[in-house]
Amino acid sequence: MVFLGGEPINVGRLAALMESGVRVVNSYGPTEASDVVSFQAASVADVAGVPIGRPVPNLDLFVLDRRLRVVPVGVEGELYVGGVGVGRGYGGRFDLTSDRFVASPFGEPGDRMYRTGDLVRWNREGSLEYIGRTDFQVKLRGLRIELGEIEAVLLAHESIARAVVLVHGDVTGDRLVGYVVGEPDTTVDALDLRSWLAGRLPSYMVPSVVTVLDEMPLNANGKVDRKALPAPEFVAKQYRAPVTEVEKTVATVIEEVVGVERVGLDDNYFDVGGNSLIATKVVSRLTSELGFEVPLVWLFAEPTTEMFAARIESARSGEVEVLGADAFGVVLPIREGRDQPLFCIHPVVGLSWAFAGLAQHLDPARGVYGLQSPALSGDGAVPDSIESWAERYVREVRAVQPTGPYNLLGWSLGGIIAHAMAVRLQAEGEEVALLSIMDSFVATGRAQAVEIEAAPVAETSAPSTRDMLALVLPGVEIDDAIEGEMSTDTVAELVAGLPEPFNGLGSDRIATAFAAAEASMALAAAYEPALFKGDLVYFTATLDDPSGLRGASTWAEVIGGRIHNHPIDTTHWTMATPAALTRIAAVLTESWAADEGRG
Repeated sequence: MVFLGGEPINVGRLAALMESGVRVVNSYGPTEASDVVSFQAASVADVAGVPIGRPVPNLDLFVLDRRLRVVPVGVEGELYVGGVGVGRGYGGRFDLTSDRFVASPFGEPGDRMYRTGDLVRWNREGSLEYIGRTDFQVKLRGLRIELGEIEAVLLAHESIARAVVLVHGDVTGDRLVGYVVGEPDTTVDALDLRSWLAGRLPSYMVPSVVTVLDEMPLNANGKVDRKALPAPEFVAKQYRAPVTEVEKTVATVIEEVVGVERVGLDDNYFDVGGNSLIATKVVSRLTSELGFEVPLVWLFAEPTTEMFAARIESARSGEVEVLGADAFGVVLPIREGRDQPLFCIHPVVGLSWAFAGLAQHLDPARGVYGLQSPALSGDGAVPDSIESWAERYVREVRAVQPTGPYNLLGWSLGGIIAHAMAVRLQAEGEEVALLSIMDSFVATGRAQAVEIEAAPVAETSAPSTRDMLALVLPGVEIDDAIEGEMSTDTVAELVAGLPEPFNGLGSDRIATAFAAAEASMALAAAYEPALFKGDLVYFTATLDDPSGLRGASTWAEVIGGRIHNHPIDTTHWTMATPAALTRIAAVLTESWAADEGRG
């Protein structure tokens, strides 16, 4: 038997040990809490890393957020150690002691906990999984990134013995870079390793470059000396220069707005540092310089310079219809594709523009369509019930895709409508391959036994003006000073200077959207759902629901299969941020892959 600790176990070495018949036990613990506070026996199933296990007797392990609140299973938090093994502090270092040894809200008066600084999460088997250090948490291009999480994925590669990821800053901006040491007698190809990472991490978490080292520089304590790591060498991909007028204009605008030196035809807007917050500036500049309305969704759907420019050129020549004219249509074609499409159902404001940011994270072969309230296009009023709404949308869906299997994703009110659509499609003899819901609470007659506190607060109260603007204007920075109520004329004036399609809202449509939100909440409260015979993929906004269970649990009686609940580190009204959509897309992709594997 071998006990290991101090560093994460490399899965390649673990496999070699276990093949030789050795029993391996992974242990974890800081010196400040008696060295070992948890352990777990390794198994051949631990291909993605060995959990650090469960607490030893007389010690308590808590996974907490920044306000010392317990986080739900599967959600990352900082590890705190309580119990008889916790030290008294650091000799002669009152400042450090007060920072690391804190009062415990879970024990008797006077009890303390040790704040480890380690980022962990509970898995469904009741064991802790180590992610990394909280002091290695960074914010890059508006996205929060756990460097330890990237390092853990690198260490899951059978050829990697050690890995470090950090942020490298220079005149071109901040970028993620990785450093690895290979296992003995192995050859590590940095480009192949990046491709391998791209299949396991969101695009914004894949290092721009990976440097292969013979060994890691260490400090006197035996830890990696990050300051001694060599400067990364960035090797540009093969550059293809823009040729046409539109290609040159698109490349130049992206270069100037994003702040990069050179953008070629094969460069992806998001890979060179673009994001949804500045995408509106890109399309606004292009509209001005080309004298042609460039819809924002085109950039999300075709983020490479060549494809984005080709779409603009096709529309200018009249080869394809300009999407801007259909931006308020009941069916919003975000992207066409040869695979079974994903149909996205709007939140309370009735618009599906926010889902445009999802397309870039999905397989390009998969089509993405939004469904929008008929009241906004003048193609009917807000339906008088959720069932009527579902009936209308099923007709629209079947006009695009006559037969199943169907894939549905709904956010907030859209989740309730998506469920009703799935039930109706099954009643019509069709297969629903995917029913996925983003933080929706169903308040049915059968759910009335659940106290109102059981629902996410954001789901049971009317959205504020700021919340509504976040839904109507996905990706647009909203002034933090906005609070309280605003008239529809004021909101219309606010968006008039934005690019298409935002500037086409007008006070009438904004008034309709706000009124539709109020009416739809009443319809949702009156909805009595039938049973959906299948699984539900559910996304919980954990910043509104720290338990991670309250919204998902309300669906239990009307889902015939399993509910797969996935925590998203955001609020109910901000589930369309780039970081949240990246996570959601990854889960959806895994779900489709699992279905194909079973098929």
